[in-house]
Formats: sequence, structure tokens, C-alpha cells
Amino acid sequence: MKKEKSRTANVLRNMTAGMFVKGITLVLSFVSKTIFIKLLGIQYTGVSSLFTDILTVLSLAELGISSAITYALYKPVAEKDSRQIARLMNFYKTAYRMVALAVLSFGLALVPFLDRLVTDVPDIRESITLVYLLYVTKSACSYLLIYKSAILNAKQKKYEISKIEGIMAVVKLLAECLVLWLFRQFLAYLLTDILLTVVQNILISRRAEREYDSRAGGDGGKLGKEEKLAILADVKALAMYQISGVCLSGTDSIVISSVLGTGMVGLLSSYKMLLQSVTSILQQFFNAANASVGNLAAEGGREKQYRLFRGLNFAVFWANAFCGTALYLLLNPFVELWLGREYLLGEPVALALTLDFYISNMIRCVALFRTSNGLFVQGRYRPVIMALLNVTLSVLFAYRSGIFGVLMATVIARAVTQVWYDPWLIYREIFRRNVGEYYKDYICYFLTAAAGILLIKAFAWLAAGTVGNPYHLFLLKAALCLAVPNGVIVLFWHRTEQFGECVRRIGKIAGMVKGGGRRDGR
Repeated sequence: MKKEKSRTANVLRNMTAGMFVKGITLVLSFVSKTIFIKLLGIQYTGVSSLFTDILTVLSLAELGISSAITYALYKPVAEKDSRQIARLMNFYKTAYRMVALAVLSFGLALVPFLDRLVTDVPDIRESITLVYLLYVTKSACSYLLIYKSAILNAKQKKYEISKIEGIMAVVKLLAECLVLWLFRQFLAYLLTDILLTVVQNILISRRAEREYDSRAGGDGGKLGKEEKLAILADVKALAMYQISGVCLSGTDSIVISSVLGTGMVGLLSSYKMLLQSVTSILQQFFNAANASVGNLAAEGGREKQYRLFRGLNFAVFWANAFCGTALYLLLNPFVELWLGREYLLGEPVALALTLDFYISNMIRCVALFRTSNGLFVQGRYRPVIMALLNVTLSVLFAYRSGIFGVLMATVIARAVTQVWYDPWLIYREIFRRNVGEYYKDYICYFLTAAAGILLIKAFAWLAAGTVGNPYHLFLLKAALCLAVPNGVIVLFWHRTEQFGECVRRIGKIAGMVKGGGRRDGR
């Protein structure tokens, strides 16, 4: 019981800090994006989004090393084995130096092909090559110091990283906006971003050094051959998942830019920023819970994990249904009020983005238990199939259906691979139960969310004739999005086992908040 309370306390601290920081970041990103578009224009936004996604693809060089090392650190951290921690950190440092070199090399290798990736961008004053090289430099530098943060993650102290990220988010916004206002220069903006990113990584590294005194473990030496092979086996398997994630998140912009023009990437980037901001807030819960679920998995207890999974998965659905409903119904009205009608992409695009948002976030609980239980090798070919399917369909659909086709390619690739396979894997390997129960819940969850959307659309349609002011109509839809999904979920699910487990967990966290967090776990 004491361990469970301690795990809950750590999750609470990590989640609270993470969500607070991401909430601040969401607001600051919105302000920064607005200033960026108003001062530099949509073409610069398209170039920035495209190069960010290209570097996301280059991050394949990381190949899941971070996840494998963090998983390997759980045991020595729990046992306070300083020498083993030192060995793992030495290995991690060497690996990330090689990653930085690989990112830099692959990035430079793409320079001759930039004219094929960046199309229809007449209003960019600066050299596209120079801008791209600055993005590559920023990405490569980030790997040189940030590896030390693994010790904070393994010790369930993600909140320490969140504190630094929150402070630096404010500093970045003020500095970048000041630079844009004074100079109106994209290069000055990029140089400021690079400098502050390096400063942030240095601060995180220093905080990690205070948490772990490398002198306690001595030099530590090198990992044994068997230990290296075990980690590399996990890395190879994780690489498949890394490739899959990158292909799903990073290739869409490249395809759209190459086929439809870089300006279209700029239009889509406003929508993606809003979805990614919401996703990043939800992700904080999983980041906070990762080490705690890993700790529970290390203790064993199949039934404990299963009960926790059912409650967490229902909580994920609840958050997903609420956020997905709001995103689908409010994305276009918000962009119109924010930037103007010329920046709209239409309801089909909002639908495709929301479907991908819902599907990708519904699988996060499954992924959390898969990685926390070390299921890296099992199912390693599924991500490859999904990635190949996504890229193939994206190119085909881009010529037929434009942006909507590219986005739906991602939805289809997820639906026919990840949605059914990953749950089957954890039910077989971890819970030893029939996965049909999960599939049944998944379909019912989706139908519940769809019912909420249809109700809101009906209410909004009836009110549209009487509410002429677009701001008032937006506020009405927002109020409906707040009330209807939550009401429908409570109505249909309040008597179920997973609803009870979810409420019990929320009640426990609320009790800890009321009691001051009980950081000592007592």
C-alpha cells in the first residue's frame, strides 16, 4: 500500500507540473504563432513547419535509445546501484554523441534535394539552404547534453524537467517576439531559438547532475558485452516503433510540400499546432505515469496491472472524447476568428485531423503498458508495415484528394494495424486475457463520442438561425462541447467497472491534492 501511495504521489507531481507547463506552453505557442504569422507571413510558417518535420524524420537516428536506457535504469535506480547507473550513463553519452553526428551528417546530405522539397515559396528573402542548416544545427546540438535527463525520468522526477521547460518557454516567447519586433528577420529569430534551446538543455543537464553524483559510482567503466547486446536488442526493436512514429508525424508535411506546395504546409501548421498543443497536455499524464507503471510491472501482479489498465484506458477515452469533440467542432471556427477565412482548410480536414488525434491518443495507454513491461521485441514488424502503408497511401491520396487525402492515409494506416494489434499483444503477453473485451469497449467508446458530436451539431444547427454573431456562436458551441460529451459519458458508463476504477483513481489523486500531495508517500 505504501508503494502504491508513493507511485501515486510521483504521478501526481509529474502530471501536475507537466500539465501546468504545457498549459503555459499552449498559450505562449498561440501568442508566438500569431506574432510570427502577422510579422513574417504564412510562407515563413510553411518553411518553419516543413523543416521541423524534416528534422523529425532525421530524429530516426535516435532509434529509441532513450526509451531503452530509461527502462534499463529502473532496476539500478531502485537498488541504488551507483556503478551500474554510471555505466549506463556513459553508454548513453557515447550513443547520443553518435546520434548528434548522424543527424548532422544526414541533414547535410539532404541539402542538394531542398529545391524538390520546398516548392512555390516566392516570398522567402533569406537563403533556404542557410535557414535549413540552422534547423539542422539546432537539432544536432540538442543531443549533446540532454541525455542526462534520463536519470530524472527513471527516478520519477519528470517534474524537475517540467519546471525548467516552463521557465524557458516564457523566456523564449519574450526573447523571440522582441527579436521579431525589432528586426523582422527570420534568421535572427532562428539564432535566438537555437541559443535558448542550448541554454535549456544545459539547465536540465545541471539539474540532473545534482540528482545523480557521478562521483558516487566512480568512473563506472563500460557495460559488459551481454548488457550491451540486451540494450541493443531493445533498441533494434524500438527503432521499428520510432520509424513508424516518425513516418506518421513527419512525412505528411514533406508530401504536402512536394505535391501541393510549401504554402499549404503553412496553412496546415496552424491546425496542427492546436492539436499538438492539446496532445502534449494529455501526454504529460503518460510521461508522469511511465516510471510508476514500470515500477508496478517490475513487481509483477498481472491482476493489479489489468485493473489499473482498465481504469486508465477509460480515463484516456473520457479525455479523448471531450478533447476530440471540441477540436472537431471548434477548429475551423477558431482559426477563422483567429486568422481569418483565408486560412481555413474546411471541415473534411478538421475531421481527418480529429480522427487521427482520437486514434493516436486512444492507443497511448496500450503503449504505456507495452513499454513499461519491456515488450520491445514482440510485434516489432507492425510499425514497419504501418509506416510503409502510410507513406504509400499519402503519396497516392495527395494527387487525388489533396491535404484531406494525406491526412486520411495516416488514419487508415493506424486503423488497419496499430488499433487492433497492439492491444492484442499486451492482452496476450501481460494480462493473459481475451482481447475481445478491449475491442468491444473500443467500439462502444467510439460510438459514445460520436453520439455526443451529433447531439452538439444538432443543437448548433438549431441555434445558428437565432445566433448571428460568430463570436456568440463560437461560445455557444464551446459551452456545448464542455457539457454534452461529459454528460453522455456519465449517462452511459456510470455503472460500469472501468468507470468505477477511473473515479476511484481520480478520488485518490484528489485526496492527495487536498492533503498537500503527501510527497513522502505516507
